[in-house]
Amino acid sequence: MTPHNTSHEAPNSRVKARTAFIFLLALLAGATIGVLRWIAGDHPAAALALALTTLGGAFFVFDKLIE
Repeated sequence: MTPHNTSHEAPNSRVKARTAFIFLLALLAGATIGVLRWIAGDHPAAALALALTTLGGAFFVFDKLIE
């Protein structure tokens, strides 16, 4: 017997739409902060570090907000 798949998503889908949307929002937040800090005169490496930190923090914030 084969089990029946009752979900409405494709069976080979590895990333759910919710996770992709949250990652997209976090990526936009991190990129915005990084570009703004770079324009403000920070060293590019410092701006990148702040952008990656923002991306990580924003992912968890958006994950909690979008449930």
